[in-house]
Amino acid sequence: MLKTTKLRVKDLEGFKLGDIIAQGTTKNEPGGLNLTGSGGSLYWAAFKEEGQGWAVYATTLDIGVIYLRHWGTKVIADDNIKAVAPCTAAALRLYDRKTPGSR
Repeated sequence: MLKTTKLRVKDLEGFKLGDIIAQGTTKNEPGGLNLTGSGGSLYWAAFKEEGQGWAVYATTLDIGVIYLRHWGTKVIADDNIKAVAPCTAAALRLYDRKTPGSR
């Protein structure tokens, strides 16, 4: 898990494919991680992806962090990414925006 308050490229080098970088819960509304705007809680986790990439996945279901990478929704909007996983501009450039199945 990430030990700094802001994810840096240097931090990404210490994780292997599939490792959990950070995780938590937040509100599903503006000001939180606004995926559907329906209120309630969202469960999210940031995972190390291939190469230097990383990605955040979220869901309204409490399915367990291990399942988020396969069953959650990949977060794409910069504001939503930074709302749950504060990062440097350089780390954000490495964010994996490919949709599942497009690899």
